[in-house]
Amino acid sequence: MTVNSVPGMSVDVKARPATQQDLEVRFLRVSQFSRVTNMPQPTVFRFIQTGELKAYRRGRSLFIPVEEVDRFIAAESAA
Repeated sequence: MTVNSVPGMSVDVKARPATQQDLEVRFLRVSQFSRVTNMPQPTVFRFIQTGELKAYRRGRSLFIPVEEVDRFIAAESAA
C-alpha cells in the first residue's frame, strides 16, 4: 500500500492484520486502576511514588502495565 501524504512524495506502508495482542489493553491509567482495585487515586499515586507500583509517564499521564496490576492484586489478596 502506498500512502501519499505530501504531493510528490509516497511512502510504502506494509499493512498487516491486527493480532489479538494488538487489541488487548496493555496499560491502565491511574483512574482505571483506581476503579479496578477500588482504591482512592491519591493512594495509587502514593504507591507509585514509593515504588510499590510501577508506572510509566507519557506526557502528563501515568500508565500502569497490566502485568503490574495482576502482580499488585495478587500481592494484596495474599496479604
